[in-house]
Formats: sequence, C-alpha cells, structure tokens
Amino acid sequence: NVCMFYIRQVMTGIKKTVRTENEQHVFDVIEQALPEINKIKEQTYENKLAKGEHPTSPQYRTFPTEEKWFLNWYYVTDILKVSNNVDYYALPGQVNTAVLKQVNDNWKSYFALQKMWNKDPSSLSGKPKIPHYRKSGGRFDIFFTNQNCKIKETGNRFVLTFPCSGGLTLNVGTYLTTKDKVSDVKVKPVFGGFEVNIATEMEDVDCTYQEPTRICSIDFGVDNFATISNNMGLRPCIVKGKDLKSKNQWFNKCISQLQGILAKVNKNKKTSKRIRRLYARRERYFRHRFHRISNVLVDYFACNQ
Repeated sequence: NVCMFYIRQVMTGIKKTVRTENEQHVFDVIEQALPEINKIKEQTYENKLAKGEHPTSPQYRTFPTEEKWFLNWYYVTDILKVSNNVDYYALPGQVNTAVLKQVNDNWKSYFALQKMWNKDPSSLSGKPKIPHYRKSGGRFDIFFTNQNCKIKETGNRFVLTFPCSGGLTLNVGTYLTTKDKVSDVKVKPVFGGFEVNIATEMEDVDCTYQEPTRICSIDFGVDNFATISNNMGLRPCIVKGKDLKSKNQWFNKCISQLQGILAKVNKNKKTSKRIRRLYARRERYFRHRFHRISNVLVDYFACNQ
C-alpha cells in the first residue's frame, strides 16, 4: 500500500497547481530524498572505480514530470530507503523488494491493457481500472528467497523456518530435508488460510533424447476423465469422471441456493462465510482427487516404462 500510495499521489498530483495534503507530502518526500539518493549513487560509482572495476555510469534519479511521472520499483525503493520508511523495513530484505516488484508488474499490466483499450475497446470486456489499495487487514502474496527461509531438522522431522515471525515454522515432514536446496517460497492467502509453495533446485539430469518404443496416449474428457491406450499390448484403462462431474454440480447447486438466499437479504452483498467455506471445500476436494489420479497415472507409467 505504501508503494501504491506514492505512485497514485504522483499520478493525480503531477498536473495540479494546487495539490491535496497527501499529494504535497509525497512530492516533498521525493524532493528531499533525491539529493541523498544521487549522492549515494555517485559515491558507489567512485568506490567501484577506486577498486579497479569498470561500472556503468550512475543513473541519477530525476523529479517526476508530466511526461515521465511513473515511479518504478527502483525509484520507490530508493525513496523508501533514504526516508527510512517504517513499513519498508518491517519486512526482511529481498522480501520487501519482491513486494515492490509485484506492485510494479501490476501497473505494467494496467498500462498494457489501457493501450489495448485505447486501440480497440471491443477487445476487452471493460475499461481497465488502475491497481487499487489493499483493504485494511487485507492479505497479499509474499515471496521469500533461500536467504530468508531455511529447512531445519527437529527430531525426526523437518521444518521450514520464516524470518521475523517469532519462531514460526512449517512442518514439511520428510518430503523435504536439509539436503534439498530451497530456491524460493511463495505464501498465498487462500480462503481464509494460506497456501505455501516451495520451489527447490534439482540436480542436473540426463536429458539426452532417446527414440521412444513404449508409448502411451492419454485422452482427457469429462465423463471419462482420462482414457489411456498403449502400443505394448497392455490392457487400456479408463479413469471415471462422472463422479467428479456430479460432485461439481452438487457444489454449484449449493452455492446457487446460498446466493439466492443472500440476494433476498442484501442485494449488494455477493458472498458470505458459508459460500466461502463451500468454495474452499470444493477447491480442496478436487485438488485432492486430481493429485490422487495423477499419482496413479505416474505409477502406472513408471511400472511400464
């Protein structure tokens, strides 16, 4: 929200002669920070020259103009560092940078969609809206690097540790060990909880192409979720999908009934706790079923490779 605040205040106040209090505050902070930012860049450049390095010329920050008003994440990072912003330093290093990059990407997507809209409005379902603030108490995706998160062994299990969390850990059982190299960790808010995605680095594998002789083909569908045949003379198999289809229809029916009740009580309200719980239950159910099916298929291929 801090990054969004700076960008939006500059966007709305750059063409004004009489600015609001918030807009003027942001412009004052930028004006005070620019000399210090450029001084640091100059010192860094001179220090690298003194070490015998060949750095590129420093890119000095300039005051926003009507033609070039957007503050990219480099610009905002410099301002927050020099101004000792409390919210910026409340997050661990690299994590705060990842958040600023996400905000920057959101604005880039908005500008790209706006160009498409100006060129051909019919290409989009509606006019793009500028990125908005997170609601008070709202949650946002966050990224951790391997310098922030570590896997540690505690007893007969392994846990993933998080920085600045008061000792918060995530039990990963024996799926990951201290031998695994964590690349990055993404924590995503989902249905009132959190989904943690852990990416690990794999060792180099032999990718030499070999002409296949034992081949399986898969045809995905609805009534038959997967139909598998082969050229090895093995018995073909079919993964039934009608039960998944029926379960999805049941979830849709329950959600539709609750939305109808909610519309009678409050027309402006689109969702409720019961509806969110149903969506979360459906997500977990189908994810579990798909993982089980994929596990069976992988075992089938591995046994017959």
